[in-house]
Amino acid sequence: MLAATAERMLDLDRAVIDGRGTPPDLDLAGVARLLAATVVHLGGADLDRYLVRMELVLESRRRGLFAAERSDARRAFLVLVGDLLAGAGIAAPLDHAGPVLALVDGLVLDRVLFGGVGVDGAAVEQVIERFLRSIEGAP
Repeated sequence: MLAATAERMLDLDRAVIDGRGTPPDLDLAGVARLLAATVVHLGGADLDRYLVRMELVLESRRRGLFAAERSDARRAFLVLVGDLLAGAGIAAPLDHAGPVLALVDGLVLDRVLFGGVGVDGAAVEQVIERFLRSIEGAP
């Protein structure tokens, strides 16, 4: 049952990534806006699915299952973020995609664990934009 459920969640994640296609070229403010909207969505309207995903990831990790699939899904999200960064003019975008994705994951986790109390979407957007602008060579 765990295997079937985890595989279905990975399929849904792949569908999200495939459905997004190549992101449009956005400036850094646009990328920040898009990522902030993702944080708000995952920590709000899509909260139940996010919680299920985290539970499945943790349980499959404990059991040593789906390491390759989890790694592939992570890589796909890194490429998606890297494409956004490249479109915004960030040099070596894949080198910076991991920290940006970790920032987004942390902001989502804050919303999941603490309800994002005191951190509205505009504040999230500002934090992400400041982070993006701190990347060496950012436009």
